[in-house]
Amino acid sequence: MKVLKFGGTSVGSAQRMKEVAKLITDGEQKIVVLSAMSGTTNTLVEISDYLYKKNPEGANEIINRLEAKYKQHVNELYSTDEYKQKTQEFIKAQFDYIPVSYTHLRAHETGRNLVCRLLLEKKKKRKEETETRSKKIT
Repeated sequence: MKVLKFGGTSVGSAQRMKEVAKLITDGEQKIVVLSAMSGTTNTLVEISDYLYKKNPEGANEIINRLEAKYKQHVNELYSTDEYKQKTQEFIKAQFDYIPVSYTHLRAHETGRNLVCRLLLEKKKKRKEETETRSKKIT
């Protein structure tokens, strides 16, 4: 059994996604692992930074930019209006759920925004560890 893993750059544009699709639809059985689109992980970290700094407006601005990027790729990927519309609706449903305020982040903890909470906690832990190390040095 073949396992094919494609990194973020491999699925970072509509054209590259089409090339990956050609490679994986050759009729052979395989396991396909896809990374997030190029830039997505860094964008999630950026969103978590805004939330950590208690700036949900900044986080929502970045979320809106990410949504626009995904919608652009959908328009480039699909040739029929039917598939464009279905995919745009799916993306809208996902992104409509994401915008959060810092105070409601924990109250609405689900699988979709759990990553934001986990990133916030990781950043907080790192900050605390850095502060602890600084205190030991002084």
